[in-house]
Amino acid sequence: MASSAINVLLLHRLVTETSFRSIHIWTTIRDADGLFTASEAVRPTGQSAWGSRQPIPVRIVGRAYQFVEYVLVALGCQLGEELAVTAEK
Repeated sequence: MASSAINVLLLHRLVTETSFRSIHIWTTIRDADGLFTASEAVRPTGQSAWGSRQPIPVRIVGRAYQFVEYVLVALGCQLGEELAVTAEK
């Protein structure tokens, strides 16, 4: 959480220094479950084929992580995977 907050503050400062106004910064959810399941697939052997089927328990946990991330972002926490910004000159 601290890392995300620092990134948001730095991004806001950079955008402000370039004389943009009406700045809106938020985080987005992209593919938390896919990244988790791929990581779990790589763990035992050190390699994985993208798109290979993963065990159901791993997919359930991955979806649970993505749901938690979605809820946190929906509640206003800036904890998503990617930072997004819109600003007007």
